[in-house]
Amino acid sequence: MGYTSSEVKSRWNKKHYDCINIRLPKGCRNEIQVAAKKRGLSMAQFIRWAILQAVSAEERKQMPLLSGRTENDIDNGYVSPFPPPREPEE
Repeated sequence: MGYTSSEVKSRWNKKHYDCINIRLPKGCRNEIQVAAKKRGLSMAQFIRWAILQAVSAEERKQMPLLSGRTENDIDNGYVSPFPPPREPEE
């Protein structure tokens, strides 16, 4: 019997991604979504970008997946595979 498309995608995602679930007070999701949209990012991209902003260059040296990133990459918002965020629209 063959696999369905969703089963294949699920198996691939489990193999290639970690998943973190967080709980936020009501309304935070909408605030994050607005901030992300202002910068031209998806919510997931915005959250990853925000996390990288919080991690110091020294800490990134200890993180294999982030070790090749420089302050300039982070400051410019470009950390592959994330597109650079735009300046917030007023």
